[in-house]
Amino acid sequence: MQLDSEQVLRSIEHHHGLVVARAKGIYSFSHLTFHEYFTAREFVVVRQSSEEALQNLVSHITEKRWQEVFLLAVGMSPSADRLLLLIKEKIDAILSKHENLLYFITWVNQKSISVKVPFTTLTVREFYIDFDYEFNFDFSLNNYLTKSESELDFESESNRDNFDYAIRDGLKNSFDSAINGLKKSRFLLLNRLNFFSTEDEEPLRHLSLHADEFEVDNALISALNHSRKLAFAASTVSKFKIGSQLSYALNRAITSTSDYELQRSLRRFKQQIPDPDKDRGIFKTLWRANGKSWVEKLKLLLISYRNIGHEWHFTDEQKEIFKQYYDAHKILISCLNSDCYVSREVRQQIEDTLLLPIAEIKQRQQQS
Repeated sequence: MQLDSEQVLRSIEHHHGLVVARAKGIYSFSHLTFHEYFTAREFVVVRQSSEEALQNLVSHITEKRWQEVFLLAVGMSPSADRLLLLIKEKIDAILSKHENLLYFITWVNQKSISVKVPFTTLTVREFYIDFDYEFNFDFSLNNYLTKSESELDFESESNRDNFDYAIRDGLKNSFDSAINGLKKSRFLLLNRLNFFSTEDEEPLRHLSLHADEFEVDNALISALNHSRKLAFAASTVSKFKIGSQLSYALNRAITSTSDYELQRSLRRFKQQIPDPDKDRGIFKTLWRANGKSWVEKLKLLLISYRNIGHEWHFTDEQKEIFKQYYDAHKILISCLNSDCYVSREVRQQIEDTLLLPIAEIKQRQQQS
């Protein structure tokens, strides 16, 4: 019987390639899909989704190679509620031992609550996470979830030719409206030319064009980043171009905000720094001498008026931990978006608390 089974395995290996010999007497499936399927089946079917089995499974949530296993496991489950809740609990606990990251995600929540924009809470939280120049994420979590009507309207409008639309819209109304429409078209044209924009501002810039508070914060953080480049970094980009980008960002913030005190403070700051188009002879010298104090002054303005511009000083380890936290959210949202069965109550509970600090989640649970 042993001889027959070995011959069968060798025949399958030779003719079908489903299994391969890893060592003498040891065979495994050649394709990863089989491994993933039977791993998921072990947890859900063989071990019947016991608490111990599910706890064992969710311990792998930060491992990318387990993503398909999670998707298969929720799909196999008659009800994925318990597994999804355990995944969410495990994700929330990732940051629990990292005080600086907890401060950061708490700030994200506080800042998100303070702004009024026509987007889902998840979009707003993602906006302010991506806002921090120390992270470099793909800003995609909300793409997996159902969007609000205002976001769908925003996307539909974004697909139009905004440049032509702005002119037509202006010319249909009064002379003043026409002028405003032409100003808008000019702004969009400048944006298309992409001279003043930088790659790290996308997709924030895209969203901020349709929400005043996003636009103000995006312009201010852009100004702060450009000022840092002028004061500290040796850049291959012309200092004069960075200076122009800084001036443009400040003008964006001044024209976008309705806060008179912030406008006045920004105008005063702008008057103190050299104009790259008028003061080229002394531009670099002045930034070399005063750059650090200018950056600090602008940063304090941002913190005071908009609660942005904080320096978190994350270590490489903390950045990696937060990336695991963010990537684990992607897996969870992919599971929610799969064809698994999940009750409305559990789905809503999970979606409402995505990217929230664990203390806030516990507080909400106590209040409910």
